[in-house]
Amino acid sequence: MILLSYAEFESELMSDFPYKTVWRLAAPNIASNIMFVSTMVAHMYIVAPLGAEASAAVVSVTRVSFLLMATAMALSVATTAMVARAWGAKNYEEANKSATSALGMSLLVSCGIAAPVFFLTGPIAAFFSAEPQVIALTRDMLPPIAWLSIIYAVNLSISTNYRAIGNVVAPLKIAAISAIGNITLAYGLTMGAFGLPALGPQGIPIGAVLSQVVITSVYVLLWALRRYEIKPDWRYFFNKKRFRQLIHIGLPAAAEQYVIQIGSIIIMGLLSFYGTEAFVAYGIGINILSVCIVIGLGFGSAGATLSGQKVGAGDPKAAKESGYIALRMALFCMCFIALLIYIWRTPLSFLLTDNPTVAAHAELFIIILAICQPLMAVEFAIGGTLRGAGDTRFPMYATMVGTIGARIIMAYICVWAQWPLWAIYSLVLFDFLIKATAFLVRVNGEQWVKPLDHTPPAPLQSAYAINRSPVREYYRTHPDDMPDDIEK
Repeated sequence: MILLSYAEFESELMSDFPYKTVWRLAAPNIASNIMFVSTMVAHMYIVAPLGAEASAAVVSVTRVSFLLMATAMALSVATTAMVARAWGAKNYEEANKSATSALGMSLLVSCGIAAPVFFLTGPIAAFFSAEPQVIALTRDMLPPIAWLSIIYAVNLSISTNYRAIGNVVAPLKIAAISAIGNITLAYGLTMGAFGLPALGPQGIPIGAVLSQVVITSVYVLLWALRRYEIKPDWRYFFNKKRFRQLIHIGLPAAAEQYVIQIGSIIIMGLLSFYGTEAFVAYGIGINILSVCIVIGLGFGSAGATLSGQKVGAGDPKAAKESGYIALRMALFCMCFIALLIYIWRTPLSFLLTDNPTVAAHAELFIIILAICQPLMAVEFAIGGTLRGAGDTRFPMYATMVGTIGARIIMAYICVWAQWPLWAIYSLVLFDFLIKATAFLVRVNGEQWVKPLDHTPPAPLQSAYAINRSPVREYYRTHPDDMPDDIEK
């Protein structure tokens, strides 16, 4: 069985069956991610009968949603590195402290990032389209999207804590309930089903917000009641020391996420020069791409958990091995996915639209995405392994080169030179090629498996020696290493 009790899983985590261990970590993560992506696909399916303008508005707010959630995703990378490392070192108290601080920081940052959206709905909507109807629909959908990003940040922070210690079953259960509630409410509020008011396209984000409020409240309550292995330590909800650690690890990941999301928004803006049909087709392709991505992300999450725990346990060789195993399994699965989406490219292109022109453009993009699958396997499996060990800067640099160079700059050239639509669609292939190559080179080195923290020299490790000037100087230059009792 894929779903097993946590006690059984933990006993097996260090077993001699690494492929089975990776699969037991990856499979529930893949299932959770598929449920998340299924809500986006369902949203496109729900609004498809309302016309291309409604579909374009949903595509636009989905990209804004991902942009708002980018920091929460980046903090989840830092949370995984810190919590998994502490858990691997069997320092469970530190894992609890880091997990609680991560939740506090996620809440603070998500509120700060979402706030401007409430005042800039008009300019944001106008960026994606020049058509008045699309602008009006997008503008009305943006405020609930901003609220959704705050709620999602809390949800993601808690679920990441569980995944970092290897408990992937609890997030899966929550994701299943969340997806069902999201899709049901979105459909009911959009179409006026189940006795709910018919709000049109605006029912999509409102339904998502309502479902997330309920499920996240339950999630927070269960965590606060200490029902799971990792528990809150509310004294560290706002803790400067751990905030600094989260920023140190998470800032590069945040920059990487913003490059990806802003790059996607810029490309979608450039696609408007090719017409609404090309724009909507790209959105359909991105939804299908998201389904493919979750496979890679599942193995990336497994690699991140194992590499973080192995580095924390002082076993860098096993950390690297976990990355290679995750990669081999991801390659097998994603090559199979590539074959499936190529064979079913025509039905998939009509799945989210009834417009023949949009479907023809989407089919072209789907073929390109099928070619990308092996490269995506490398990026997500190896990238997750690097980030889990705390190496977030190198993936950031690789992503910047791939996104800015291969996608944004080349997309401007495509529009300026009036190249055909397939040219701008194919840029995603070059982006993945650059990142996959860079990650393979990096994982073969040794730099990324070095410990994340700096252990003080032996003469300085005694807390009772804090009055000695060498000790004071060390902790002045290494504030994150200072023990909590001294910090207080």
